[in-house]
Amino acid sequence: MMSLEEGMDVRAISLPRPWPQAIVDGILHHVPLVGVSSWDLDDAGVLLALHAAKAYDEELAASLLQQHRWVAPKADACPTGIVAVGEVYALHCPGDYGAWTLTLNPVLTVKPYAMPGQRGVWRLPDALANRVRGLWDSRPVA
Repeated sequence: MMSLEEGMDVRAISLPRPWPQAIVDGILHHVPLVGVSSWDLDDAGVLLALHAAKAYDEELAASLLQQHRWVAPKADACPTGIVAVGEVYALHCPGDYGAWTLTLNPVLTVKPYAMPGQRGVWRLPDALANRVRGLWDSRPVA
């Protein structure tokens, strides 16, 4: 098995809250790539950190309650920054979701790490990418 230090890339995507929390809780299984103009389709196996942006999507929270009976954390109780990481498992072309989406498998919750986000898919700074790799390598594997 390849160690992450041997070449696995670590990227991040900023999503409005509560989307990252819904992924962590297993309510949503697809990460939207809205606004992403290019994504290398050979990137399955990349680690993707979920960054909870400062923006809070009230409509999404209401929709999740109606469709999934999931009560999203209120904006003041929903952390921002890097909140989880997962390995890119599959990419899905536009269809039911209206945009490219990807599936992470599995998702590892991490202690929130406050930092500014960016639009689209972006690379983590080297020091943080190394911390994420270390967390991923030390995760319990069933």
